Amino acid sequence: MKVLVVICISEYAGQLYEIFQTENLTPFFETDVRGFNLPGKIEHRLKNWFGQGNKPLDGVLNFVLVDAERVDAMFDRLKQCNKCKGETDAVFGFTLDVDQVLNVSG
Repeated sequence: MKVLVVICISEYAGQLYEIFQTENLTPFFETDVRGFNLPGKIEHRLKNWFGQGNKPLDGVLNFVLVDAERVDAMFDRLKQCNKCKGETDAVFGFTLDVDQVLNVSG
């Protein structure tokens, strides 16, 4: 099992939720975020994510549990979402391995 972490610019949240619904996935945690591009401070491929300059952009951060076998398909769907809007980084995702789960109710 993996945790799929997906961040998107707020304007694309509707398309993201449609993808989740189509793939029969439900985020277990969602929060609003503000993103900034800090030119010259971050030297990797994420440096242009969330726009240019230091003006903040509103976004949404989702955590979704997904079977490891479905991760590649989800990344393909997220890439398609970016392409259909002519963007490269409006939707960004990564995964975390789930080795152990604490169930506090039992």
